[in-house]
Amino acid sequence: MTSASFPLLLPRLKALAKSNPSSEVLELLWEVRRLRTLLRMDRLEIEAILPVALVVGGGIHAGIEKMHVRLKNESAAE
Repeated sequence: MTSASFPLLLPRLKALAKSNPSSEVLELLWEVRRLRTLLRMDRLEIEAILPVALVVGGGIHAGIEKMHVRLKNESAAE
């Protein structure tokens, strides 16, 4: 077993699929794809509502900004 670097980038995921074509591995890789898509959509939605949250202010803005920073730093959400 090789040591993995995280996050797993697309070329590595493709290599895993090619070297391990079992139905279980492919199912897990589809789940990774689904979750990455959700992260990307969440990041885009937060970026869209962030300007409005700035106007509203308070805890709403702080919460959205915290989520935005976390998602912005997660390469899987790009």
